Amino acid sequence: MKNSNNDLEKRVDLILNDIVLGLLDEDDPESTMTAKDYIKTSISIEYIVDDKKDYLGARILMEYGGPTIWINTRSMTVEGSWLGNSFTGHYYHDEMDLCGACRKMFNRI
Repeated sequence: MKNSNNDLEKRVDLILNDIVLGLLDEDDPESTMTAKDYIKTSISIEYIVDDKKDYLGARILMEYGGPTIWINTRSMTVEGSWLGNSFTGHYYHDEMDLCGACRKMFNRI
């Protein structure tokens, strides 16, 4: 189990690095992906709302089945679980504006 926990931490850290450093855009190798393009690589989005149905944040599912990894835009963390282990990565600065992109998508619903 110890090894799976290390693997989980590495997977969470990779996604944190994607958010902080940005991923190269396949269509334009000179620039990084936009939040909207990055979200398109996700599996699912869960919106976090208050009792008035006002947007508070989102959980973006990035991996499922091996490890399950979510980006939480409300807490600005990446959360992972795998084989009974869980790990939450460090707080990130949302340079990509994932939260803003999710807010725009939510407002279209």
